[in-house]
Amino acid sequence: MTQVLHWARAHGFWKALPASIEPYLRDVQLVTIAVPKELASQTVTLFMLRTEYDSAPYHVGDLVRYAPHDAAHDETATGSPVDLALFHGLTGCVATLCQKGDGACFARYRQGAFTTAHGQQVSLTTGHIVHGGARIDPVSLLPVH
Repeated sequence: MTQVLHWARAHGFWKALPASIEPYLRDVQLVTIAVPKELASQTVTLFMLRTEYDSAPYHVGDLVRYAPHDAAHDETATGSPVDLALFHGLTGCVATLCQKGDGACFARYRQGAFTTAHGQQVSLTTGHIVHGGARIDPVSLLPVH
């Protein structure tokens, strides 16, 4: 986390977030999600609050979805201004949709990255919407046909 914080600061990121490293080391958990090789050539690293990770850790091989914290999650935002800055400005939720080995469950979902508002597929390489790509319902996370 120290290396990530220094890199972000050196590149002009996280200006509205705490300057001290202590809240990051205490409260933020780096998590890595692998995606199918046809969607990206590398893993994706994200940030969760350590308390959220501890209460619902995911396991290697599970199918998960990440969503940044937003106004819909405000009821879980508590603490000091530093806590709230990390909650709103950096971290998100990783929800387990299917446990490893549950092929029937995996078959129900599309893998990849999707916009939170409209469920449009996003390229993990460019960050842009994939025109003609898969779509999911942003609430149920199931495919839209």
